[in-house]
Amino acid sequence: MLRQTIALAVAFGLVTQDAAFASQNPTLDARRVQIAWEELVALVVDQRISTTLPDGTRLEGDALAVRPEALVVDVQKTSNKKLHPKGQTEIPRSAVSEVRVIRVRGIAMRIILGILGGFGGAYASVGLAFVTDSAAVLLPAILLGIPLAAIGGYYAGKLLDTRVTHLLIKNPGQPGGFEEDGHEIQ
Repeated sequence: MLRQTIALAVAFGLVTQDAAFASQNPTLDARRVQIAWEELVALVVDQRISTTLPDGTRLEGDALAVRPEALVVDVQKTSNKKLHPKGQTEIPRSAVSEVRVIRVRGIAMRIILGILGGFGGAYASVGLAFVTDSAAVLLPAILLGIPLAAIGGYYAGKLLDTRVTHLLIKNPGQPGGFEEDGHEIQ
């Protein structure tokens, strides 16, 4: 009876931890803002940004400048190195409909959740060894459970430390653009 109670407590603790991490999804917290091209310069220059081009290529890097005809980016990550290699590039205005501004606030949550994940892994490992009543299970559970739970906690903290703002570019008079009232132009 005692073993079943402890196993239930361990399972409940792990489910609660997973639910807490899942509820902190940054995509649910992301803000969406409609702006004109001229307003883009004040919001993205010297910021980490990400955008998806019409050909499906996703670019991420530092915004260097916003010109009337193009967005200048120092590309550090690209999903298509052949068409859009890393380095400084100009993205034509017509190819930019959305820009995601990525802000990393620090590392506090990564550290805190990494430590808590390690403790959770230790708790689960000991609980598993106790429930199975086997010392042979304890060593592998500790060697795998603690580091994996700590790594999971670190990445959950990384999600919490990162804020993304979606900037939708208004292009009045162009197909796919937005009118002043926010309705899409066909």
